[in-house]
Order: sequence, then C-alpha cells, then structure tokens
Amino acid sequence: MNYWARLKHLGLYSLQRRRERYMLFLVWKIYNNIFPNDINIVFQHSDRRGVTCHRPLGHSKYKSVNTTRHHSFSSSAAALFNIIPKEIKSLPTLNHFKSALDRYIQKIPDTPPTPGYTAANGNSLLEWATAKTGTAVETQDVLA
Repeated sequence: MNYWARLKHLGLYSLQRRRERYMLFLVWKIYNNIFPNDINIVFQHSDRRGVTCHRPLGHSKYKSVNTTRHHSFSSSAAALFNIIPKEIKSLPTLNHFKSALDRYIQKIPDTPPTPGYTAANGNSLLEWATAKTGTAVETQDVLA
C-alpha cells in the first residue's frame, strides 16, 4: 500500500492539507468575529460567490517582496477561503463549518508530492480547484 493509500485508509490528511484546513478555520473565525482580524482581511459579499476575501497582493519592484506577500497568511488563506462553496462559508457554527468542510475536502484527492511517486500537481486545494481533472465536487453532495 503506497503512502497516499495509507493516508486515505487511516482517514488522515497530508500535512499540507491539514495546514490549509486550519487556515480555512481561522478565516471563518475572523469572518464570524470569533477571532480578531489583526491582519485586516477585507470581506466582500456577492450573490453569486457569497462571502469572499480580498487578496492584498500589492506590487513592489522587488520580486522577493512580491513572493513573500503572495505566500503570506493573509494572501494564501484568502485565496483558499474564496474557493470554498458559498453554502459552506455561510454555515452558522464552527462545528457545522468543520463538518461540511471535511466532507468537501475528502472528495478532493490528497496526493502530496512524495519521493518516488508522480503527483498530478502540488496538492494544494488551490491547485485542485483550478485543475481540469474532473474532480469537481458538487455542493449538494457535501451539505447532504
């Protein structure tokens, strides 16, 4: 049994998937005023996408500054939060949010880059959301 199959068999997420899941919990808590918004994430509302986060990308003449901003919590977590279906983001309690998020995440392949294995991508939820691999997750299946 390979590493990916063992993760699935044991019901575990890869380290990367666990980090991204935790980031989503924090953004949801910030949006619902459970956690202070010290990093000034700006939330926007739309009928089509629900609540979204503004990504503070900024532009600098120094490439290293742009890279650091792009990989910062406020940028990465905002991008992750924006790919989650609006029905999940609007759930009223943290336990409901966690349950629905877990059902959503479990439908997305968790194949972290591992020596000796060929992965489809870098395994981030962001990469799976934009991949044309036929792994789209229906919201009805997640909220059921």
